[in-house]
Amino acid sequence: MVSNANLDDERQSYLMGAGSGDPDLLSSAAVRVLRAAEVVLHDDQVSPEILELVPASAQVRSVHKLGAQAGGLQEKINSLLISAAHDGHHVVRLRGNGQLPSAQADEEAQALAQAGVDFAVIPLIRSWERLLEQTRAEVFALF
Repeated sequence: MVSNANLDDERQSYLMGAGSGDPDLLSSAAVRVLRAAEVVLHDDQVSPEILELVPASAQVRSVHKLGAQAGGLQEKINSLLISAAHDGHHVVRLRGNGQLPSAQADEEAQALAQAGVDFAVIPLIRSWERLLEQTRAEVFALF
């Protein structure tokens, strides 16, 4: 797992979870990666607020819409990730379940590695300090 992702790499890809869906809980690394993205492949569960961090010029695709077509969804996702990376784009695979690693993320990481694509895994992007602060504030607001 890599947490200090280098945004200067022309062929850098990122695998990350969207956590709770609250953009205020994203780590600064996750926000930097999303703001520099040129291609984003996301799950339907990713909140619109998280997707708003992606530049308007980026290609943003819901991967679940690919599943309606014939063939294996995971293979299509892997192919799109590899193709975009080989084209020199900053690519983000944004998972809606918030949990990395997962079996699918492991498959994506393996496919990228086998294709010779440099990538980083952004750890679960929930900022525990912010979550604690928010929870503490909500608890104190009750009294």
